[in-house]
Amino acid sequence: MGGHGLKKQRHTAHKRARRRAGRETGSPTQGKRGALLREAQRVATCPVHECLVTGAISDLGMGNVFLARRFPGSQIGLAVFLVDLYCLGVKDAMFVVVSRDAYAARIDMMRVKEKLEPIDPCCARKLIEGSVAYAKRLGFVPHSDYILARPLIAEVDIEACETEFEYGESGKPFYVAGPNDSPVRVRRIMNTLTNSVGRDGFHFMVSVECQRSSKSAGI
Repeated sequence: MGGHGLKKQRHTAHKRARRRAGRETGSPTQGKRGALLREAQRVATCPVHECLVTGAISDLGMGNVFLARRFPGSQIGLAVFLVDLYCLGVKDAMFVVVSRDAYAARIDMMRVKEKLEPIDPCCARKLIEGSVAYAKRLGFVPHSDYILARPLIAEVDIEACETEFEYGESGKPFYVAGPNDSPVRVRRIMNTLTNSVGRDGFHFMVSVECQRSSKSAGI
């Protein structure tokens, strides 16, 4: 596939991933974060209801991982992680509590346009935390809401997963600018990669405008 086609697919996947995860607004306000974290920690003790991953993640290097746990009664605690296996780790995350009916409707809506596959929770944790560790070695930290979603996977036995996951592309980090990445953000990411692995140590795909902006900044 040509570079343009891959970039378009990853841009589309990024937009779909955020929309289908149900994130219509930004991160929760600081006042709500403490309450959400305490609720996530409480949900973490509940049984796993379902664990899914977008089927295209292995081809595009990016996709959503969903882990749902059952509250007693009729509620579901849901953690969603937008994972970039090629470079940035967890680009987005969210934690929400919804009714079982609302959860089922949300998942059914996602299945209409994108393939979802079951994944063992231990492998989901290994995939997610492996991407975070890879990104940290490059100088990137996970999305700020990762701390809210992580309790739902934190107690899963990661040693039970025998699957090995690969990070980067063809042995190097591969940064593809997202649809919402401003020239400033692109320059910051490119600078970080240059500092961590050198100018020739990574692949990238950004818009012509961002390339010109980066060159003018001396990157």
